Amino acid sequence: MSGETGQVESGWTVDTLHLYLQRQIDDLRALLDERAVSSEKATTTAMAAAERAVAKAETAAEKRLEGVNEFRAQLTDQAATFVTHTEIDTKIAAMAERVAELRARVDKNEGTSTGTAKATDNTRQVVAIVLSVALSATAIIVAIILALL
Repeated sequence: MSGETGQVESGWTVDTLHLYLQRQIDDLRALLDERAVSSEKATTTAMAAAERAVAKAETAAEKRLEGVNEFRAQLTDQAATFVTHTEIDTKIAAMAERVAELRARVDKNEGTSTGTAKATDNTRQVVAIVLSVALSATAIIVAIILALL
């Protein structure tokens, strides 16, 4: 009996078992090498895809940042054209002074026109009195002349 159990001879010997196991190990090693190569290829492909995705994301982020920077520059330019509070306060004070001057002139003109109107009324009254006196004197003179005739 050469290592077999029982009464049936199987044909296995230590050498045949060794060859069988060696082939199994070699087949497994080849399978593992194949899987390692395919895994490495898949990893390389995935890494390349990830690098491309990162590059695209970086490009998109740069474009967004450029847009934000352009917007910020526009706001800065726009803010430079705004009037400051001190400038507005100065302009408002100057306008208030001008309005006060114009109001004083209007008041003065109204006073002058009121005075002129009163003077005109007074002049008319004087003219009316002078005319009535003149007409009365004329009437008296005419009456005297008529009486003498």
